[in-house]
Amino acid sequence: MSYHHTKEPVSVKTGDIVTYTIRIFNEGQADGYAEEITDDVPEGLEFVVDSEINKEYRWIMLDENEEETDDVTKAKYIVTDYLSEKQGELANRDNEIKAFDLNKGINKANPDYRDVKVAFKVTHKPTTKEESSRILVNVAQISKDSGDDIDSTPNRDEVYNKDGKNEDDIDYDNVIVKYFDLALLKWVAQTQVTLNGQTVTTNTGHTVETARDEAPVKLEIAAKDINKVVIKYVYTILVTNQGELEGYATEIKDHIPAGLRFEEADNIEWGWKVTEDGIVTTDYLKDTLLKPNESAEVQITLTWINNTENLGEKINLAEISKDKNDGDVPDIDSTPDNLEPDRPYEDDEDDAPIILALKTGSAHVYMGLMGIILLTLSLGIGLIKRYVLE
Repeated sequence: MSYHHTKEPVSVKTGDIVTYTIRIFNEGQADGYAEEITDDVPEGLEFVVDSEINKEYRWIMLDENEEETDDVTKAKYIVTDYLSEKQGELANRDNEIKAFDLNKGINKANPDYRDVKVAFKVTHKPTTKEESSRILVNVAQISKDSGDDIDSTPNRDEVYNKDGKNEDDIDYDNVIVKYFDLALLKWVAQTQVTLNGQTVTTNTGHTVETARDEAPVKLEIAAKDINKVVIKYVYTILVTNQGELEGYATEIKDHIPAGLRFEEADNIEWGWKVTEDGIVTTDYLKDTLLKPNESAEVQITLTWINNTENLGEKINLAEISKDKNDGDVPDIDSTPDNLEPDRPYEDDEDDAPIILALKTGSAHVYMGLMGIILLTLSLGIGLIKRYVLE
């Protein structure tokens, strides 16, 4: 008989219950029994003690010394005699696996077999995208049989030999655990300048494509308008699921720079609330499930504080301060609510710079000075010609 299986890992998430089927074939010429089956308990999988499946198939936990244990944290192996000859008699169940018999329709295409099942809970929480660290390998084998297998020796091999030299009374299968990764981008989408009762709204042209390294949005105001103008900046904050596991950005925090102020009336739609001086939060997206590659956005509007000294660059920062997913899997490359100036950059935070400058009228002043100088020179030359040269 030949057996073909790609061993392509099945995607699972932390907290899932994974049920494996272990199938025992008879490809020999004598009937027999799988007296004992052993299954390894790899890191990242936990035997489910109260599972009806595990109770039905009579699995027992063994520690690293192959001693029976009731402590699931010490379980390194599990064993069952479910398919043994004795259990077949006690349960009035036909556990004998029949040999090839063409007269009974038992052949390579239809061998006799028996199945057992086992349930594990996925406990692994990925901290990287690297597949090798997220693949959990579960190995099962026949550890006792009722005869002399011609090509296998029942045992408890620790490692499945992937080069094909292993015995055929052992096999494995893989699961790969999904990782969690939310990212945040922020940019200034609009400016709103109100002067003398008229408001001019300008789209900045910044988008999600330019948000990570955008140039500051620059505005200039005349000195005479300092106390009359109202300037508002409308920021867009975009949260994207860049991972494999769906989840939520349950809270976003915005750090307002000195020189800008938050006005709740401008931000009612998005649910922003002041939590402390210079910091506001919103849970607007707390019920928005973000599946892989999906995005959702919120906006925040901030107002410039009128003051002749309140000019120059101001950098507004936002971050995901709380997130959630099934299994409480941490974000692989970011820690919520840890925004600090000297800490390495993480992709669940972003900034949006602005520059406010004063219109100095320097060109007009320069031209005026030039006119005075030229007038002085003309008068001087005229007086010299009149009183000296004459």
